[in-house]
Amino acid sequence: MAKSVRDLVASIMDPGGGVLPGIQTFPPLDVDQVARDLHLDERAEKAGRAGQPQPQADGPDMAELDILDHVERLARKAHEIYLAQIDHYEGRIRRAVITADLRVQIEAAGSNALADIKAEIIHHQNQLNMLLQAVGGREEEFRQFRLRHGLTRPPRYTSPDERTLALLVLLVFVLLESILNGMFFAEGSEAGLIGGVVQALVLSILNVGVASLYALYGFPYLFHQRRVAQAAGIAGTLLFVLWLVGLNLAIGHYRDLFIAGGGSVLMADLLHRLTSAPLLFSDAKSSILVLLGIGLGLASVIDMAARRDRYPGYGDVAADRQRAIERYAEQNARCLAGIMELRDRAVDDMTGAVQLIRDAQLDMLRAVEGRSRAHQNYLNYLNQLAGLHERLVQRYRELNRRVRRGDAPAYFQKPALRPMFAEPPSLSALRLEEDVRREVIARIDHYIKAVNDRLEGGMSD
Repeated sequence: MAKSVRDLVASIMDPGGGVLPGIQTFPPLDVDQVARDLHLDERAEKAGRAGQPQPQADGPDMAELDILDHVERLARKAHEIYLAQIDHYEGRIRRAVITADLRVQIEAAGSNALADIKAEIIHHQNQLNMLLQAVGGREEEFRQFRLRHGLTRPPRYTSPDERTLALLVLLVFVLLESILNGMFFAEGSEAGLIGGVVQALVLSILNVGVASLYALYGFPYLFHQRRVAQAAGIAGTLLFVLWLVGLNLAIGHYRDLFIAGGGSVLMADLLHRLTSAPLLFSDAKSSILVLLGIGLGLASVIDMAARRDRYPGYGDVAADRQRAIERYAEQNARCLAGIMELRDRAVDDMTGAVQLIRDAQLDMLRAVEGRSRAHQNYLNYLNQLAGLHERLVQRYRELNRRVRRGDAPAYFQKPALRPMFAEPPSLSALRLEEDVRREVIARIDHYIKAVNDRLEGGMSD
């Protein structure tokens, strides 16, 4: 997806902007402390003794105006705190409200997510169709091979582990024959054990190597359905037998002559004696060497032939067919895992978006409640300020009347006027688009279901 649904919701709604602040607290109101700060008692006694305010005065004097000014300053500070709180709450509410614009963007993001799933499924289906065609081609090749050669039995499969084991056995045969031959050739030889082993290693590779080649390319033709191929297999077998017996007899005869010459005979002289001397083993170890070479050659043939299908080409065709099937199964599992991962990411993203919207709704309801409580606390504080003003004015007037000798002004008998700031401000109503929120959640749920349905449909295809 170009942009996830959750990121889209988070970028527009920003519901997780931290915890809501606590309800504002205003400084406590202490009548005695305020009176001391204003020197109200001293000013009342001084004004009373001076006959101030005058009896004919019809408005507050400077002391009462100072009281009003002090209370108004407290009210202005409280009003600043109140506005900051209200702005914060209303900002949180605005960010949590679902608008029609978000609904359109959610629709586009959900459509993109569904399109991504469809495109990924089509891509994997094309890959699997190509592999399936390859499997069909290998299956047809395997069937035609069986028909041409009249085969009804299942093929003999060779696993990679079996091939590795066969090679290891051949290596053991080469080393075993090299070590034994080297030990036998080293007797009386000036080259010693190391020289004998190196010389015997070449002979062992010739013996075991040719036996392995015969097991791979000659022995299977003995079981071919065609007479000509069988004849070629028989001819190859005879050649291999002649090679195996002849090579090992030559090795035994060569050892006899080599040991008889004390291990220091020139090569040219040794070759002349090898071709002219009768084939008689004067040393029993030479006979053992011949039997050992023939036995290891036959064991090499058995090792290679037993791990492969005995009919020529049948195992290769079956292996190609098996590899095609395994590639298809492996790619099918990989494609399924890729689609499931994409589906899970899309569903988790949309589910996270729904949870984000619900968290934002809860945050909005808390902000609405906090806004109402902040407004109510502000009104209560204004009432407290109004009461403070009234008690301070009353205290000033009573003390003024007690110390003055003449009559007090007539307005002393009237209650102090309620300050204008104490008029409760109105709290504007909020429009919460709950229906749009429910519609957005419903559309996200729709796309979650559509993604799951499309995945199930792709799997059934």
